Amino acid sequence: MQDVSWSHIYCAFVYLDGIFVFRRLQVTLKEEQSSYFNELLTQVNTWMSSMERRIDNLDPVAMDIQLIEDQIESIQVCSCYTIIVFVLKMFCLSLGISWGA
Repeated sequence: MQDVSWSHIYCAFVYLDGIFVFRRLQVTLKEEQSSYFNELLTQVNTWMSSMERRIDNLDPVAMDIQLIEDQIESIQVCSCYTIIVFVLKMFCLSLGISWGA
């Protein structure tokens, strides 16, 4: 049997405590990042719902040039959605979260 002194045991406990502190910090950081992600996801979903309602409420295809230009402008705003989804997917990957949207 190997001779283990109290100083060795103390060092092992100090080392173990350091590991626990580090792990707690990791968990806290992950929770903060997840909370931030969920806030952003809620904002994007709210925005997307409002844009879907706007698209659903568009008038039939216009025959007037000004109406056509107005409708094109309204629809172009929706193309930002693709960029937002891409950014959210990258954010998820950085957190190690799988998001299939």
